[in-house]
Amino acid sequence: MTEQEIVRMIQKEEAYHTDFNATYWDKVDSATLQSCYDKGFLRWNNDKLVVTPLGKRSCGG
Repeated sequence: MTEQEIVRMIQKEEAYHTDFNATYWDKVDSATLQSCYDKGFLRWNNDKLVVTPLGKRSCGG
């Protein structure tokens, strides 16, 4: 997935919820997001989930 695809999927939610199978994620490919999180492309910053700029790289599926 590209950075833009990931950003479109992510919603602002309560801090530190990283169970991407949970109901507060809407239309999310949980395996892809988990892969991106595990690789450090997604992180928590000031209680918001943010995406590390990927440039032309991608993560997940």
